[in-house]
Amino acid sequence: MKKIVIILIVLLLFTSNVIASDKHEAWAITQTYVESQLKAPSTARFSRIPWRLEGGKLIDYGVGSYYIKAYVDAQNVYGAMLRKWFEITVTEEHGTWKASNFHWLKK
Repeated sequence: MKKIVIILIVLLLFTSNVIASDKHEAWAITQTYVESQLKAPSTARFSRIPWRLEGGKLIDYGVGSYYIKAYVDAQNVYGAMLRKWFEITVTEEHGTWKASNFHWLKK
């Protein structure tokens, strides 16, 4: 009985680490994609991780798909730093991440 409990605990810990790492990987992919949409990507300063940000959001749809709402501070074409909120869905399939449904939000 103790062996079964230990095995279940190990499996639970392993599974939760995989989920956490996927969530962080989804956030990293999001940042890369959003930078590609900016006029001055080198000036980008992203919000804290969205699931700990007031107004931010990360929804795990399961099967490697995440909805993320967060913000980035970056310079516009005139050099002014602006905060822009966005939403995006990122999905991992067979080791490849894809971004879709990207929108700048008016906030």
